[in-house]
Amino acid sequence: TVIFDYKFSISAEVTVRIAYTVLANGTIHVKTHYKGAVGLPNLPILAVSFKMSADYNQSEWYAMGPEENYIDRNFGARLGVFSRPVSQLPTPYLVPQESGNRTGVRRVSITDDTGIGLSIQSDPLAPVECNLSPYTAFELEHADHAFELPDVHYTVVTVAGKQMGVGGDDSWGAPVHEEYQIPADQEMQFEFILKSHNVPS
Repeated sequence: TVIFDYKFSISAEVTVRIAYTVLANGTIHVKTHYKGAVGLPNLPILAVSFKMSADYNQSEWYAMGPEENYIDRNFGARLGVFSRPVSQLPTPYLVPQESGNRTGVRRVSITDDTGIGLSIQSDPLAPVECNLSPYTAFELEHADHAFELPDVHYTVVTVAGKQMGVGGDDSWGAPVHEEYQIPADQEMQFEFILKSHNVPS
């Protein structure tokens, strides 16, 4: 087991501990723990994010779907197995932005065209949220139009214990309902498993 303790410049009290337990068969168990900190704004998300090569451009989900959904926007989604190229997961909004999230994720596989890649699994009783995108959050934030997005070099994988809702019940910027917000002083943890996916198509 390898443990990393992360500290953040926003506050000396904000710490996140991530423990990676590597088993003999190559499976990696990832456990993230956020202890909470007072006097801070609500969190937008508690997540682990990493990049894979853009060659891993196919996905299969056992989650809520088939379209994007968030904790306050998943009542029309259904639990099932769905597949889609990673390039088709983000929603093509007029202004590039966070999109493509799926809730209730029990399993998601990110593979190349031959079916080789990575599988992320969670406890069905404690599912996670996931987002696969050709772009990082930084790249999306700094593009006002789709043509300003960079060439695709990665598949960006984000695994979240929880992401706040999107709000917007009306056209005047209605805030996220309280039950779908993430208080910064709330202690939280989530875990998932990384496994190789070796099923050629």
